[in-house]
Order: sequence, then C-alpha cells, then structure tokens
Amino acid sequence: MIEFIYQTLTKLGYSHPLHSTLTHVPIGLVMGAFLFVLVALIFRRTNLAQSARHCSVCHLTDSTATKIGPGLKGVFKAEIFSISGLPVTDENVRQRIVSGGDKMPLFKHLKEAELKAIVDYLKTL
Repeated sequence: MIEFIYQTLTKLGYSHPLHSTLTHVPIGLVMGAFLFVLVALIFRRTNLAQSARHCSVCHLTDSTATKIGPGLKGVFKAEIFSISGLPVTDENVRQRIVSGGDKMPLFKHLKEAELKAIVDYLKTL
C-alpha cells in the first residue's frame, strides 16, 4: 500500500526528500496526510454502513411498504409521518431516531455527524 502511494505521489510530481530533485513538500508529509484522510474516510464509512444495517433490519429503503417499520422511500417527500402524524422535518426525523417510539428502538449513541448523515441519506430516497 505504501509503495502504491509513493508511486502515485511520484507520478504527481512529489519526490522523496532524499532525491536530488527536492520539492517544497516532502513525500513523507504528503503520505502521512493521505493515510490519515484514508483512515478517517474508512472509519466514517464503516460507522455509517453499520447504521444503515441497523435501519435495514426494520425498514425498506426502496419501497414504502412496511417491513417491521414503514418503508423509507420518499420519506422526506411526504408532509407528515404516517405513524406519528408529525411534520417531516430534519429535527423530527432526528428526534425519532434518537428517542425511538412504538416499535422503533432508540439510538441515543449516534453522534450528531452520524445523525446528519442519516438524515441527508434519507432525503435521497
């Protein structure tokens, strides 16, 4: 993996600090930053994928049909939630996820960034 990153950065014009053609950015610094971003993205994607797996146990994403809970397709296109009758807003969706209700378990452990990502995802359905 490190060799791949080194080759890619070399192709982009960055060189190793020991090479005769020095640049103003040492390749070690660039590689470190690249690895940090890569690990952060993998961690974030893994957390979001786990959240999606939790939701898919009870909800369909490609339908409005009920599985255990209501299907989530077009949830933000509706004016009100079919079960609670509350308006469909970012805050009401967050509140339902965090507090649960009816058959929905609560997910108080989710961080704000995770809740935002879930709400943003639901808007695409």
